[in-house]
Amino acid sequence: RLILEMLAEYGAEGATSAVSYGTDVVHPGRLSQTDSQGVSQEFVGQDLMDMMAESVQGTTLLDFSLGNDRTDEVWSYGFENADKLVIFLSADSTPPEGVTVNFAGLGTTYRQVAVDSLTSQVPQDWMARWGVIDNPAVDETPEAQTYAIGVQTAVTPDLGAEGVSLRFSAANEVIRLSFAKTDAGAAEIAGYSEGPLVDLTPLAAAYADPGLDIEMAGFADALPMVAMMDADVAADAEIEAEAEAEAAVAAATDGGGGGGGIILALLPLLMLLGGGF
Repeated sequence: RLILEMLAEYGAEGATSAVSYGTDVVHPGRLSQTDSQGVSQEFVGQDLMDMMAESVQGTTLLDFSLGNDRTDEVWSYGFENADKLVIFLSADSTPPEGVTVNFAGLGTTYRQVAVDSLTSQVPQDWMARWGVIDNPAVDETPEAQTYAIGVQTAVTPDLGAEGVSLRFSAANEVIRLSFAKTDAGAAEIAGYSEGPLVDLTPLAAAYADPGLDIEMAGFADALPMVAMMDADVAADAEIEAEAEAEAAVAAATDGGGGGGGIILALLPLLMLLGGGF
């Protein structure tokens, strides 16, 4: 979840590319580590980054990705281009039983969907594999989770009057829905998993209302899908952001309340550190 949130937030600020470092380290945020047999093992965070890398390059971030709240059971992220729409749904530690996604264009603009899931699993021999000494006096569950390996599986969604429905199967699970808009998009998303490419044309008549809606068992929230940001608007936003940053620096230099502003700017990111992957 934190990785997806960072991608959305930095993307909204204008970042166009990123590189990860320190992937094979002792730090619990590691993406990989070489085991006691000299074999490098990727962990669930790296698996999520692989899913993101293959599916969001060349897309535009949709603005509902920036509206997630810490109290939401599921966080949603959307990326779109001329060929496809990719939506990531990231559950918290107590995911809802069911999720239904529906929006205008299902079955017409968005012709097929492929769905896959990423969960985590700690190997039973994690201590022996990574040379961790057992301490019977300590609950080692949190440490074990840092060695969780990703399990990516195909998901077959249900199509009904409400839209595209699916179920979460585990805490902190990430589900990716990849919608094809063109033949090229269909060919691309078909390679994301071994699951079926589901035809959405039976839903064509039911979804003429604008906006994106994601409904969950016991929880509902409307997440409007707006048009992609125009290049001129994006440039104006960048200029405005730079002006605000310069003003904040000037205030801090003058000995005013600039320090408080910096602290407040960090709070949204710090509050995310208690989430899943």
